[in-house]
Formats: sequence, C-alpha cells, structure tokens
Amino acid sequence: MAQIPDPSLRRCCAAVVSLLASITGVAMLTGCGSGSFVSVGTGTGGTGGSGTGGSTGAAVLSGKVLAGSIAVAGATVTLYAAGTSGNGAAARSVLTSSTVTASDGTFTLTGTLSCSSGKDQVYVVATGGSPGLPSSATNHALSLVAAIGSCSQLTGATVPSVIVNELTSVAVAYALAPFTTSATAISSSSTNAAGMANSFLNAGLLANATTGQLATLSSAQVVETAKLSTLANILHACAASDGATVCSALFTAATPSGATAPSDTFTAALDIVRHPSNNVATIYAIAPATAVFSPVLSVAPRDWTMTLSVTGGGMQYTRALALDGSGNVWVVSQPGVLSGFTPQGVALSSTGYGTGVLNGSFGVTVDSSGNVWATNFYAGGSLGSITEFNGASTSSPGTIIQHGGSNFVVDSTMDYPIGIAASKDGHLYIADYNNSTASIYLTSGTFVSGNLGVPQIAAPVAVAADGSGGFWIANNDRDSTSVTGTVTHLASDGSILANPNCCDTANGVAVDQQGNAWSANYGSGSVSEVSSSGTILIHNTTNGGLTEPAAIAVDAGNNIWVTNYYATTSAGTITELAGNGGTTTVGTGITPAYVSATQPGGYGLDAALSEPISIAPDFSGDLWVSSFGTSHLTMFFGLATPTATPLLGTPSAP
Repeated sequence: MAQIPDPSLRRCCAAVVSLLASITGVAMLTGCGSGSFVSVGTGTGGTGGSGTGGSTGAAVLSGKVLAGSIAVAGATVTLYAAGTSGNGAAARSVLTSSTVTASDGTFTLTGTLSCSSGKDQVYVVATGGSPGLPSSATNHALSLVAAIGSCSQLTGATVPSVIVNELTSVAVAYALAPFTTSATAISSSSTNAAGMANSFLNAGLLANATTGQLATLSSAQVVETAKLSTLANILHACAASDGATVCSALFTAATPSGATAPSDTFTAALDIVRHPSNNVATIYAIAPATAVFSPVLSVAPRDWTMTLSVTGGGMQYTRALALDGSGNVWVVSQPGVLSGFTPQGVALSSTGYGTGVLNGSFGVTVDSSGNVWATNFYAGGSLGSITEFNGASTSSPGTIIQHGGSNFVVDSTMDYPIGIAASKDGHLYIADYNNSTASIYLTSGTFVSGNLGVPQIAAPVAVAADGSGGFWIANNDRDSTSVTGTVTHLASDGSILANPNCCDTANGVAVDQQGNAWSANYGSGSVSEVSSSGTILIHNTTNGGLTEPAAIAVDAGNNIWVTNYYATTSAGTITELAGNGGTTTVGTGITPAYVSATQPGGYGLDAALSEPISIAPDFSGDLWVSSFGTSHLTMFFGLATPTATPLLGTPSAP
C-alpha cells in the first residue's frame, strides 16, 4: 500500500468516544408563517416626534435605539424586508412610513405590513439622531441595524420589542454579508429564500435582538464573543459621537483597497467583515478606552473573521464533510461515525449514526435525493465498502439504508475506498486507495464499473464530479525523482480524459464553473489549476498563505477555498484565491500571504483550527471546516458566495 503523507491518515484510533451535544434554541426574534399577504391594522401610519408625537394605527414593532447605553433621540427608524432581486440588491420597506425615536430612544412602528408572505425576513434600520449630543446636533454617520426574522412574528397579538445597537449591527454584518451592500440593500436571489432565512438565524447566534446583548448558546456552540464585542465597541466610538473625527478615522481604516470609503457605521462594519485582514491593528486601536460591550480582546485579532465552533454529535477525529439541500452539515469521523448538524450547528443526534457499522470513514457525500453516503476503509468486506443513510428530510434521519439485506455496498473491485462524490445524474464516484483505481456506482447501490484509471491513478484520496457525467481524482502519490504528481479526469464511461503532471501530492480536488479542476497539493504547499482537457493553467501557486493544503472547494462565485493543515505547528488556517470570472487575476491570494512561522497567512488563526481537513460553502455563504485534530466543526460567517447544496458537480447559485 502506498504511503499517505497526510499525518492524520496514519493515526490509529482504537474506539469512538461519544460526545454529548446540548440542543438549544437560537435567541432571536424568529418564526415561520405562510400566506400570500400579511396585513396588520387599519391605520395609515405616521411619523412620531421626539417624545411628544406618535404614529397612528396598529403597533407592529416597538423598541429602543441605543449607542452603547446612550439613548439615541430623533433617529429615523424604518422596517425593511430583505429583497429577492439578487445578492445585495435593494431591500423593500414594508410599512407605509418610518418613525422617529423619542428622547429616551424608544420607538413604535405602526401601520399595515406589506410582506409578500409571513416568511419574508424583516429587519430594522435606525439612522441619524442624537446620542446625547447638544440640542439640535445630529450624528449623520449613525446607522444601526437589527435582524428580526420572519414577518409572521409581527402579526400576533403581542407586539415584539427589539434593541437596535452596535452589537446587533455587527451581528447582521457578519451573518448577512454575502447578501448585503448597505443597510437598505439586503437581498438574495428569488430562488434562495432558504439561504436568506438561514442567515437571519445565524445573526441570532451572535446577538439577541430582544436584549441587544450577546446571544446565549449551548456549550457545544461557541462564537468569538470577545472579537464580536470588540468590533461593536469600535462602532460605538463613532456611533456615540458627533460623527466627525472618530468616524473619519473609522471610515478611513475600514476602506477596502481601491474602494470608496464608507460613510456610516453599518457600512463600515460591513467593509470590515468582508475584508477581514484589512488594517486590522488600526481598526482595533479605534476602540474606546472604556468598553461598553464585553468581553473584549486585549490585543488586536489576527483578522476580523467570525466563527462558530461546534462540538458533540459523536465527532472524533473528523474527516470529510458535506451539506444537504436544507443546509444541514454531515461529517464523518475516522473511527466510524456519521454526525449530522443543523445549519446553526445543533447536533441531530448526540451520539451520531452508524457506530459499530462504519469503520475508517474518510469520505462522505450527499446525493440528489438528500441521502448520505459514507466510505468504510476497513468495514463491510475484506477491502472496504460504502454505506447509505437516510437524510435529514426523512422521518428517520441517520438510519442505514440496506442494500440486499446488508449495511454495506461492496463489489470485488472495491479496494479500500476513501473519497466519494455524487453527481446530479445519480452516480457515485469512488476513489479506491489501495489498488489505485476508481469505481462508479448508481445511487441505487448498483455497481456500474470498477478498476478504472489504470495505470494513471496513483494512491487516490479525493474525488469530485465534473458536472458533465465525469469526475476528477486527486492522486496522493508522486514520482520520487521528479517530485511531480497528477490529477486524473475520467469520463462517465470510466475512460481517461486527462492526467496532467501538475501537482505535488494532491490531497483534494474541486471543479469550478468553467469545468477546470483545482488541486490542493499537500506536498508542495500549493494549488494547481488544470483545464478539463488537462492543460495546466496554474502550476503550484503558493499565494494566500498556502501551507500543506489538505482540502479545496469552489463556491458559486468561483472563489477558491483551501484548508491549510499546518499553518503553524499548532494551528491551521484557510486560504482564499481568486478564481475565474472576476476582475482579479486568477490565482491571486485574497488572504494574507505567509510571512513567518508566527505570521503564517490565511484566515482563522483566532478560531483555533487544528489540522483542518475538509471545507465546503453553504447556501448562505458560510464556510464549514472540519478539524481532525480537535474533532470540531467550524463555521466562518458569510465569507463565501452563497452556493447550492448538495454539491453535485460544478458549483452553482442556489
């Protein structure tokens, strides 16, 4: 058997230790509803004064606008519904008028809601006003936002209440970044309502819109609260001012390279979270000496990315992950456990699925029916097998689907299967590590062909469907003399289309919208790109802080995402590279470059990734990463372009 350079593949795990996950709700204003139109009240609405006036008609939402603990008087408050005209397009005002906060910062929104359905995602924007300023003074740079959730929550007998402040604004900026260009421009495509609703739930993982404080989560769900509060304090320095000197410093520091400077607090927060390595120390220095939100960072962060770290669900020595059509995350653990999690990181089972059946599970995929397939390196036959599970949409998620009375699908050509991918036309492609071949099955479990790719395939470890019925294999072996390796492209009938000498110990492979393959080259700490015919387009680039890359993914914006297994001796990171179709040169590093062992580059050093080994984007633009070293799942809020799941070939918009 060929040697696998990835250290985790050589570890021996004697048993699976079950980890318990406490399932908890998300602390935010959320709900669900239906109907073609939601109507509340009969009044026409109006504009309240600064404490003495008031709107007419039925109350829809009440609340308070605060800059830290300072009431903001005279702020204009408007209720919006997220749009459906494309990512970052205009939102829609859903009341006949706005209102103005009273001297104590309170407001009541009244009138007739014009939500298209109760599932429309609504949010509040407060602009301008006086945060304790002298009479008639206004902070025109103040723009604060709070996520409410489903419009149906505003139609009950009880009027919901919300706090709009810097913390709720930062939560919205992180969670909804892929859908947002300004406070009045939050929108998804018309076909991605689920992704938008999920992002609103994600905002509730960061801030509780009812209290204006940090969300309360289970012990199995951990966000970077000190970073979150620190950024809220930085916004506060501007929000609680007259909008002049402090705001100018914030806007200058938050301005992305070559872009227009923001002119309000929310847009500044959005620029910071969308360009998390830009002027990090300068932005950190803007924080006021006395914090209004806590806990806080004592030193500047490595970057401004925000993560949710998830434990439990039976995970131990996590390997590959895959997402289903509802955004649920499925991850296999090497000792033989399949774990499932909601899009907010709540375990579907405290112990996971397949324990005692699976063994040596390195690969996982979700097929077009939503069922989950895991590879068994050591179980189900003398040379391994694959196992199918019911998906989350069934009445018994995680239940093994038997084939021919067996928990395993196997044939005589299968030989220590390690990587697996599903295609949109109902095929499963499998990398057979030991005999350096590939196999094809139908998702019905029917064997199609095996012993494919001889002799070009060499110690394959990963596989990706190409969207045209074929697939790519990452070959983990290399020529010891020339120090080169390959990726192999096979057609739907198993014939070899290409086998370029492009890569050094390829550990992962992904396909972009042009049909080009991208490989993560563990041996040389690089990434390569090749065309479908095998032409080498990029040869072993090391941009963006690439160090010992273990996995690679492409989102619907053709952005390239890579896990760096060892960015330092104790932590990993993720790298972003520019892909095809944009204005940036293909292969350019978006994340910081490697400088030294203490400044390794990439994103995520604050997240304590340990041997990150798999990565995938979801329909909200979040990135999910599994860490082999700590048996964690980590979600990076809003870094990617929203991408349809499950992945069944080339990435596409939801």
